[in-house]
Amino acid sequence: MKRERGVIRKLALGAKERLSGNFWTDVRGARLAEIKKAQQGGRSGSEVLSQFMTQVKSKVIRARETDAVEEQLYAKVREVLCNSVGGNPLAAVLDRDYMRGLGDSERERYVFTLSEKVKACVERFEQEKSFALLNCQ
Repeated sequence: MKRERGVIRKLALGAKERLSGNFWTDVRGARLAEIKKAQQGGRSGSEVLSQFMTQVKSKVIRARETDAVEEQLYAKVREVLCNSVGGNPLAAVLDRDYMRGLGDSERERYVFTLSEKVKACVERFEQEKSFALLNCQ
């Protein structure tokens, strides 16, 4: 019960922050600009609105779920994917010194857990790339 209250409180604080920090005002302005830009380019406004809604949802969810360590991991994965064709992001983030000190089953667990996190980062990268939020230059 106490843990549930903590989670609810954290969600409520995040919502309050978005409301008081002009988050939704900024989102509305960006949405209108994207729709106008799409209509000038000949794309459907509803298609852009759908993509924009998905983008905002992922932004809100990601703000709630991520922490500094995950953001650092994503930064490394993004760097590998942007700078090399066919690079292996898992190999780039593996801590080989840490792995040397682990037993076989612990090493396996470490690699599987890390690969799940890297997979989520790659999916986020692809999503941001498809929305043109990402600039790999």
